[in-house]
Amino acid sequence: CAVFLVIGMVVAVPLAPLVVKLVKLPLARIDIDPDKFLQVLTVAGGFSIAMRTIFWTGLLISMPFLVFQIGGFIFPGLNLKERKAVLSAAAFATFLFVVGVLVGYLYAVPVALKCLLQVNAWLGISCPFVELGDYVAFVLQMLACFGIVFELPVVILTAGALGLITSTQLRQKRRHA
Repeated sequence: CAVFLVIGMVVAVPLAPLVVKLVKLPLARIDIDPDKFLQVLTVAGGFSIAMRTIFWTGLLISMPFLVFQIGGFIFPGLNLKERKAVLSAAAFATFLFVVGVLVGYLYAVPVALKCLLQVNAWLGISCPFVELGDYVAFVLQMLACFGIVFELPVVILTAGALGLITSTQLRQKRRHA
């Protein structure tokens, strides 16, 4: 897993400037000029932002491979039925992770930013700018979380295929969910 994370981070190095530009776009979508709103406050701020961007982008890039590695560790201990369930879930999991990141980027991040800035306005807090490093980390962490959350259907379907949960159990716990 560490090797895949490092590979993902190496792939992310030349992509870092593009990722920072893409991460700024949700601000533009809610009518805020990112170049004026996002500021670097320390001398080493650019380096820190680059490292955070590279780490979180590398994690996003390597996430499907990390899941496959964890699955590969578990795979030898599975019987034939369990192996089929895991293999059929793998492609679906990758697809859902990408969809989760896209939904987070296109819909959730702009809404979250707008809501958070409205809370500042409601409290009477002036927010003329935000530190770029915090903003980049917030957006990339949110995208990683959306990708992971979108994996939940795969987890439930796989657990059902393996007989770990039943539809009756799911129906009984619907309220809790």
